[in-house]
Amino acid sequence: MADFTAEDYYKHGLAYAGQGEYGKAINAYSRALRLAPDVAELYYRRGIARYRVGHYEQAVVDYTRAIELKHSRPCHVYVGRAWAHYHSGHPNLAFRDSDRAIQFNPNHAAAYVGRGAAFQAQDEFDRAIADYTAAIHLNPQDGEAYLRRGTARQVKKDWRGAMGDYTTAIQLNPCTLDAYIQRAIVSVVLRDHAGAVADCSEAIHLDPACTVAYLKRGLSRKALNDFEGALADFTAVLRLDSDHAVGYANRGFVYHQLGDHTRALADYDAALSLDPGLEKVRQNRALLLELRPDLGNSNDDTRR
Repeated sequence: MADFTAEDYYKHGLAYAGQGEYGKAINAYSRALRLAPDVAELYYRRGIARYRVGHYEQAVVDYTRAIELKHSRPCHVYVGRAWAHYHSGHPNLAFRDSDRAIQFNPNHAAAYVGRGAAFQAQDEFDRAIADYTAAIHLNPQDGEAYLRRGTARQVKKDWRGAMGDYTTAIQLNPCTLDAYIQRAIVSVVLRDHAGAVADCSEAIHLDPACTVAYLKRGLSRKALNDFEGALADFTAVLRLDSDHAVGYANRGFVYHQLGDHTRALADYDAALSLDPGLEKVRQNRALLLELRPDLGNSNDDTRR
């Protein structure tokens, strides 16, 4: 049997990457590079695979080598390196590379999304929105651009604009978990708790272990006086995260409303033990003990 060539390993890497087996893809590209150490495409592909597994600094090294070797698609390489820099906590470097990619190709939508993310990470929200909008004009099917523009608009308190962007992101990709969560948050601001419940339910359908979706749904159900539903949601939060102080605080409040004072007190105590700074919980606990002094000493409301 003949030995594999660099081209063979390259094809193996592509196949593994296509199946989401990025660790195997990295190994295949590395074998190819041992045989052909000056092929820019191999560094580029290994950079992508390393990025996918969260090895961002190693991805930067590979993208940099691909640039040094004059990769035939420099715009793509700069965009890749920009995102690796972004996730490594270097938005200034991400901006530089995204900007460089735009210089190579002013019509590359992903480069504007990357530069927009870099702007947003540096709290330059207007410039971020402008770049996301440019990306959308170039590629109206780019759901990520809508999602990111929605988050930037949300910071600017453009609630209707954010709502529209999240809705479009969901229409383009109904499996976008973050879009449902963020739209639920905006719905609460707009006093549409029923809409928030619906979006959190969709998020939970997509990810049954999404703690924040249970929490947000529980809060909206509480606002709608659906205490039984809220109780189930806050219990789910605590099942997923037994140290969730806000989960205990809200479940305690619901128990309080339902008249289960013993459980309410236990949850208030649990919340305060995890976060003594929850003053509203301390106040609720004191009110409960005024109502039911038999449950304990009212002076205990100062416990830390």
